[in-house]
Amino acid sequence: MPEHALQELIICSSSHMFARVARVSDRIVDIITSPSYVTRTLSLGSMPKVKKGRANSKSAALRQHTSGSRPKFPGTSKGCGNVTETVVKKLRRAYSAAANDAKAKQMKSYMRDKFEFYGLNAPERRAIDKLILSDFTPSDVESHRQLLLLLWQQEQREFQACGVDHAKKHWRVLAADEKRCKASLECVQELITSKSWWDTVDCLASNVVGEFVLSFPSMMVPVMEQWVTHDNLWLRRTAILHQLRAKHKTDQDRLFRMCLQCCHEQEFFIQKAIGWALREHHKHQPQAVSRFVQDNKDRLAKLSQREALKHAAR
Repeated sequence: MPEHALQELIICSSSHMFARVARVSDRIVDIITSPSYVTRTLSLGSMPKVKKGRANSKSAALRQHTSGSRPKFPGTSKGCGNVTETVVKKLRRAYSAAANDAKAKQMKSYMRDKFEFYGLNAPERRAIDKLILSDFTPSDVESHRQLLLLLWQQEQREFQACGVDHAKKHWRVLAADEKRCKASLECVQELITSKSWWDTVDCLASNVVGEFVLSFPSMMVPVMEQWVTHDNLWLRRTAILHQLRAKHKTDQDRLFRMCLQCCHEQEFFIQKAIGWALREHHKHQPQAVSRFVQDNKDRLAKLSQREALKHAAR
């Protein structure tokens, strides 16, 4: 099996994770045994012949589901709906072929039974995503938005995880200029407020919305000011967390102001977000954060204070 096809599969040092990733690589080995086929990344052409004994029922099913004509990913939005649907279908077939029912039950339980799962760990899913999405490079932003929305319509959580990674990777395309950024923000807001939970919201907040704000502050800062008082919990959490990765570019006054705007809430996810945002800023401005927490110890929740100063003594 070509080394570059395994790079994202074998990234875990623990033996049990290594074994799990290796099993998944065996499940998809029949469709990527040829170097030329890997280069084409699941190009939906005729399948290469495989040595006897290598195939199992799931890999055979995967070969059957990936047969057909190769999709042409356009450079314009014309026909992008059909293209994005094809991508999602290919993901579904590959996810199904690599599914782990026992792991899926564990994941569903961990997420409080809010979502269904195929039972794929992040390295396994990302390896599949990389193979299938490598040809999806449209120049028009609308194709990316349509793919994100379509991924969010799917039942299993792996699709939304794929969408988060895609938005994180292509945020510059989504926000190439102010007009596109504004339209993309509407799309991202839909993702934040649909099937909402910390696993998707937090990454979108810090890696996508945060980048939008840094790129177009005059347009985006007023939006954050609206979101921090929004009725939707997850938009408020996003507003608090959007500077999580800003480091020295953090607007400290805005951060402190938003923390105080929400500090009265009893909601766990808001109290935790305040503490997390302050803790990250503490790495760069420890004295300012410590002073802010001390000055507002009667207003900030105990959870927020503990999280904010979690690493202060280190």
